[in-house]
Amino acid sequence: MNEGDFPARCFRGIRKRDWMNADNRLTSAAFDWNLKTADLRRMAQKPPGFEISINWDDNPEAERKSREDRTNAQYGIASIPLSALDYITQLPAFPNALFWERSPLAGNPYHGNLVCGEGLPRQMLQCMSGLLALHAEILIHRSDEPLSGP
Repeated sequence: MNEGDFPARCFRGIRKRDWMNADNRLTSAAFDWNLKTADLRRMAQKPPGFEISINWDDNPEAERKSREDRTNAQYGIASIPLSALDYITQLPAFPNALFWERSPLAGNPYHGNLVCGEGLPRQMLQCMSGLLALHAEILIHRSDEPLSGP
């Protein structure tokens, strides 16, 4: 499914403060799968699955756009190496379960999705979210308040 050229990494906006722990590390919540997208994908006749929105690091403008997007990156951005995505696809627990795509939006030609097939049990979806968080690196962190606390 991963047809076409993809750069060495993608970006994930950090929308919520609780997507990071007190040690400024991403939690698996930053990579929760959007379960609502399954029906939308079917209606659009796309391969089935749940999505996580990303931006592809096609050029320096893609990183700038990701950093400046305060709606999707209020607390910063993280990068995920393509090699980590490839690694996850090789794990026996996730056969054919993860793929990625380009899905440009109006005003954002870098947009894409990580897509996880619908057949995985919820526990395995959570495991994959954790793996993505472990491989992600926070590039920019913005916060006006401490990370610990409510």
